[in-house]
Amino acid sequence: MAELTGLCWDTVKEIVKERLTKDYTHIRLKDLRRLAIDEIYLGRKKKYLTLVIDQETGRIIWVGRGRGGEALHGFWRRLKASGRRSRRWRWT
Repeated sequence: MAELTGLCWDTVKEIVKERLTKDYTHIRLKDLRRLAIDEIYLGRKKKYLTLVIDQETGRIIWVGRGRGGEALHGFWRRLKASGRRSRRWRWT
């Protein structure tokens, strides 16, 4: 983007960081309807990350270190605190 727009790399980086902060600082979990959960392998040293994705927007809404239930513990706690009712979920 820096080359294409003629902007300094640092300027482009700051614009991207600002946008990511705006989009991901306050994700409204109460509005979620469809989730996907996936794990990605990062190699021997870093192991796994577990991702929770809003299927309607494609946004990653949670990243947990590791895999399985332990990696999702913080997400479930945050979801419960948001007041979201689990019986309305559509798991795919």
